[in-house]
Amino acid sequence: MIHCIKLFTIAICICCLCINKFSLTKKNKKIIKGRMKLLVIFSILQISNILLEATDINKNIIDIFSSMVMCFIIIYYFNKQQILKKFLLCCYLFFTIIDLTLNINKVYFYINNILNLIILALIFRKIINLYSINIYSKYKNTKARLHRLNINSKIYNAKLDALRQENIKKETILKKNTDTFNKALLRSNTEIYFIDQTLTYVYEYIFEINDLYKVYSFRELFNKQDPNDLIILENFYNILYNCEDLEFELEREKDQYYKYNLCPNILLQGTLGVLLIKSDINYQNNIEKQYSKNYSRFKNIVENIPYGVILEKDNKIIYQNKESVYSENMKNIILDDNIKGNIEYFIDDGHNEKLYIDRIKIEDNTLIILKNITHQQSLVDKMNLTKQKYELFVDIISEAVFMLDHDTNKIKYTNKSFDKILQKNKLSIGNMYDLIKDSNLIYCDMSFNMKFEDKKIKNSLNEDVYLQFANMVLNINHKNVTICVFRDVTEKVKNEIAKKKMEEETYSNRLKNEFLINLSHELKTPVNLIYLKNQLTRSICEKNNIVDIKQVNLLNKELKNIKILMNLIDNLISLEKLNLEFYEDNRNYYNIVEILEDIVIKLNTYEDVDIVFDTNEEEIFTLIDPHNISKVITRLLSIVYKCSEKLESLNFDINKNKENINIHIYHNKDSIKNIDSQENEVIDTSILLCKLILNLYNGDLKIKNKFNDIEVELQCINNKEYNYDKQNKLIEDNFIDEEFKRIYNL
Repeated sequence: MIHCIKLFTIAICICCLCINKFSLTKKNKKIIKGRMKLLVIFSILQISNILLEATDINKNIIDIFSSMVMCFIIIYYFNKQQILKKFLLCCYLFFTIIDLTLNINKVYFYINNILNLIILALIFRKIINLYSINIYSKYKNTKARLHRLNINSKIYNAKLDALRQENIKKETILKKNTDTFNKALLRSNTEIYFIDQTLTYVYEYIFEINDLYKVYSFRELFNKQDPNDLIILENFYNILYNCEDLEFELEREKDQYYKYNLCPNILLQGTLGVLLIKSDINYQNNIEKQYSKNYSRFKNIVENIPYGVILEKDNKIIYQNKESVYSENMKNIILDDNIKGNIEYFIDDGHNEKLYIDRIKIEDNTLIILKNITHQQSLVDKMNLTKQKYELFVDIISEAVFMLDHDTNKIKYTNKSFDKILQKNKLSIGNMYDLIKDSNLIYCDMSFNMKFEDKKIKNSLNEDVYLQFANMVLNINHKNVTICVFRDVTEKVKNEIAKKKMEEETYSNRLKNEFLINLSHELKTPVNLIYLKNQLTRSICEKNNIVDIKQVNLLNKELKNIKILMNLIDNLISLEKLNLEFYEDNRNYYNIVEILEDIVIKLNTYEDVDIVFDTNEEEIFTLIDPHNISKVITRLLSIVYKCSEKLESLNFDINKNKENINIHIYHNKDSIKNIDSQENEVIDTSILLCKLILNLYNGDLKIKNKFNDIEVELQCINNKEYNYDKQNKLIEDNFIDEEFKRIYNL
């Protein structure tokens, strides 16, 4: 059994060695070789162990060496797996010591051999994994290289196709250029011949068929009787002798000129001859004649140009027309390339001239244009002065003026009033474009009439702005320009609107006043007559000592009803005045403590009235009409005394709290008198009237506990100087009496 384990161990070692050999690379060569050496040593020790066991020799020393080698194998093969390495080393050393101890005592369990087999099996598994990873990595690298090769091959094929297409294009262009060249030679009436030195054969180049040469007989081409052909033959021999190119012209017929070029050349198998090029130059001669004719015309034109034309080369004047008049001192200025444009030249007599110089480079020459613009400049200065005057006039006028290009619709000019009106009314350029869009364009007539239109637009604050706007289209220098003019009439229109509104309000107030007068007359007059009639009846009865209980009661009842009716009418008229905003209101800054204190002092003179007045400050200022506030407070006090049973005292407190004034009227009794319906109507209308009057001063009225607790709130005004003369009362005593008795005496 133990031999089988050892043989398996040796077999695994051999397998590990084989796989490690296949896993050798440049990167891990040193590490793999070290591991292989350990495996070889371990295998040798195992084989030695088997041999010694067969010969019955003590093998404990070999087992110890094998265990040491196995420890090194564990360290080398598991150096990156620290936890596993420490665990295997500890287990292996522990069981190896136990196994050696048992072997010394001649007890054999072969734990060491089993551990060797297990550890080598783990190493074999790890080597197999590493080998598979290396194989996979090589496979991936090979696949990647193959992919790159495929991509490169596609790129090279694409480049090759591009080069092929480019070559095809070049061949097409070359063929086209060749055809063009042949056609140009045909159009130029050029003939090409090659004559050999024996004067036997003549070769002609045919352009149509692109054939280089065609054989002709020499006699067919030249006639010895013709003087021109003799000149050609003479030059032909000179060319053969001197071997130099020759060019000459001949007139074959009237006004028929030809140019001949003779060049020594070699043709076909080293045959020496002369290349003859015959060109028809009639067209060229005609061009030269036309050129000479045109040159004369052009020269006449240049000579008659109304300003100087100078041609300069190498800092020398080679041509100038007759208008080029200048002094010798100006020559340096004219020839200086750095001087260009408008210049001012001072003459010796104190005068100055204004010149314009322009330069145009023509190959090695310079064309100089010289203009004397003294007169023109004076006209321009006058024109600019006139323009400035007009611009100054346009700037100082109150109307806003702006000009825009009719085609591009862009503003080109604005005067000062334009900016002022826009800033004053918070307008923008967009508002001006809106004005133009909403207006009808008028093309300028001979009288320059502009029709103004009333326009209303909204500014950036959403306010109404009123303008009078006009525009027209002018043609200036063959270009349409739109001129727009507008006036700011906002204040004028607003004043007219305010005036109209004031007139309407005056008319409305007049109608209201008439209505109230009529209302007062129609309602109060009959009631007053009835009241006077009853008063007269009562006085007659008292004068004649007529005592009739029923008659007296009826008379008193009628008088009471008349008082109630008169109160209702007064309240109705006051309410109608408030509704029509026609109620009299003369407000100012007053100390309300003094006003209310005067009311309390006056009412405390009544027999059944006892009011306890108290305030937290002596001066509390507010913006009120003292008569209206006195009317409200007096009526409220009258209502409290009318609705309550006999009172011992009534509390009247004034408190200032931050910006509010609180007027508190109250007493401690809860019971109230029985009030009939007619009296109740008067009280209700009076309460409504008091509330509406307080609303005029942003005040408020609160009634609690059935008229036993009343609160009035008003706004307080701080830091106001107040001058009040107690000798001149704001509220007369009779006014307080009348207002208090209206309800109290019902």
